[in-house]
Amino acid sequence: MLIKAADNYKNILVKQHCIEFFINHAKEIMGINQLWKIFAEENPSIVAELLYWSVNKDEFHKKIPQTKSYSQW
Repeated sequence: MLIKAADNYKNILVKQHCIEFFINHAKEIMGINQLWKIFAEENPSIVAELLYWSVNKDEFHKKIPQTKSYSQW
């Protein structure tokens, strides 16, 4: 649900972190069959992007600057 909110509100940093999490845990996430099926049916464009970056993770890591995971506040 976090990636859905990040996509809706155009929060690029949060979306990048969600994509990174998906790349690293796609098998487990997609293994939650019923939840994944509902999410995929409701959000086909997000799923397409997640799958694209999973296949092209090297490109994702080159294109997206790696940021620190903590706030400077």
